[in-house]
Amino acid sequence: MKLGKHLGLLASLALAVGLFASLACGSKEVVVEVIKEVVVEKEVIVEKEVIVEVEKEVIVEVIKEVEVSYPLAGSTAVVAVADVGPPAYHTPLATHPYHTYLIHLGLGETLLDFSGAGSLSPMIASEWTVDEGGITWSIRKGIPWDQSKYGTVGVNDVKWSYDQGIREDAIGGWAGELYDPIFTNVHVTDTGDLRWDWRDGPQIAWSWSPRHHWAGLPIMSEAHYDDVGGDDGAQAFAVGSGPYKLVSHVSDDQILLEGVKNHYRVDPGFETLRLVEVSETATRIAMLNSGDADLSLVGLPLLDQIRDIPNLSFNYGPLSLGTGVSVYFGGNWRIETDEDGNTMPEWPPPSHLPWVGDYFDEESKENGRKVRVAMSMAIDREEINDVILNGQGCLVYIAVLSTCDSHFEEQWVTPFDPEAAKALLAEAGYSDGFEVPLWISGGLNDTYEEISQAIAGYWEDIGLTVVIDNALYQVRRPQLCCERSMNDLFTSSYGTASLADAWMDVLCCMSTRISWSLGFSFPEMYDIEDRLKFESDPDAAWAGPLRDYFVYQDYEKLSVGVVVFDDPWVGGNRLGSSNMVIQGTIIPEVESLMPVQ
Repeated sequence: MKLGKHLGLLASLALAVGLFASLACGSKEVVVEVIKEVVVEKEVIVEKEVIVEVEKEVIVEVIKEVEVSYPLAGSTAVVAVADVGPPAYHTPLATHPYHTYLIHLGLGETLLDFSGAGSLSPMIASEWTVDEGGITWSIRKGIPWDQSKYGTVGVNDVKWSYDQGIREDAIGGWAGELYDPIFTNVHVTDTGDLRWDWRDGPQIAWSWSPRHHWAGLPIMSEAHYDDVGGDDGAQAFAVGSGPYKLVSHVSDDQILLEGVKNHYRVDPGFETLRLVEVSETATRIAMLNSGDADLSLVGLPLLDQIRDIPNLSFNYGPLSLGTGVSVYFGGNWRIETDEDGNTMPEWPPPSHLPWVGDYFDEESKENGRKVRVAMSMAIDREEINDVILNGQGCLVYIAVLSTCDSHFEEQWVTPFDPEAAKALLAEAGYSDGFEVPLWISGGLNDTYEEISQAIAGYWEDIGLTVVIDNALYQVRRPQLCCERSMNDLFTSSYGTASLADAWMDVLCCMSTRISWSLGFSFPEMYDIEDRLKFESDPDAAWAGPLRDYFVYQDYEKLSVGVVVFDDPWVGGNRLGSSNMVIQGTIIPEVESLMPVQ
């Protein structure tokens, strides 16, 4: 969603919105300081041939340049978050959502920087060449690890990090899905560069694993890994090359960071950065109001509670991770075997579930589809947007493609019609309703949970009995990522994918090519995935395989969207500026936070 969507709400609250540009690299900034000085001048007045000296005060402005070094000496920022989680800094073994922390916290860096709008620029890689055979990476010389005893980042660290990312027991990040299937014969060349050869030819998603965002793979120090004894030590403490370094991490309490002086790429604004866990929303808002917190995520429905804070800033990243609500109909397993011929855990599909039906009986299968359509028709998306989001969201009918996206087509709108929904349920044989087990993951964000509760209410209105489970993601994660046994309905806080290649991480969740799943699978996805990954033109990708996916999802309703929105990270009056790219909902991207001068 574009930032402009929020301006109406913020204006109605009489809040000033600060939009900030990023600072240039370097360790010092020249600030023009205007100083008012009082100067006493003497004026000679001639009165009746008598010379009289009169003193008067004149205020003059003196402009001088002051050199400011970053991180600003003695500066501290406090970020109040809902969850800091456990230390989980070895990316291959870090579970969602903690696998992104190296990047969000400014500790780890990737091969490429990413603007959020599709443009790539050097980070650890100084340059790269993409050709018909693969990609050659030149690694920047002299980037120090934040602990000097480990020296500088080397090409072997990069190769080792990717080898770790695809190790057999890796559970964090996307290297196993969006790097390993794309490249082969990864090796260091005679010239000291890193070479990735295409496995099957050029693919649109080649930049997913090397770019700086939540699916990127941060480069880790092999020497540190060996020094601390392997997995456990690397999980407990991070050594990186980013603008902040880790001082301490107390599980479910706080993370303490220190700004790195003279960083080669970007100035960290603060000498000390503290992320403190505050589980209660009301307490986080109170901390903002009192000045005890400098930054915290505030749900759109709660912005009126911070209206009196002076000099507020509202920070949004163009890359959203979890700013939406979609519904997934678990149990719709339609792929019998994986690509290696192994029978999938949930086969045959659970035909006793009303939203599934008997896969081998066309009438029963169609009744399952009618149930899913009815449950989508029962949701009043416009009311949710108006009442909960104050009209600041975008409606979603096909999961993660919103009405604000230029690729959305009006024919995919599912009208709100509870009476028609009841009629469809009756046609499917459920005029008396049925019980709906609904998982609403706890601990994600308050707006997501409020909207999910509203969805349950709409289903109750058409005669269904909703039983809600608020288990944390970590509790039910095995059913999604490993066992593929999620047969309940559940809501997700995933937002939208705005770039054609970004859809690769959505689509491959619906086949057997990725460990993560959405509670359903369908064989038609293999063809759509293959066509998308080998498509080099984004416009052709949207018009071809992606549109085919939207058409299929619109008909089947295996997953349906509701709304997408952006809860802002609100900065208090000690926060000068930020230029976030990643819109995290647990931990913000902190490296661009700057103090007030």
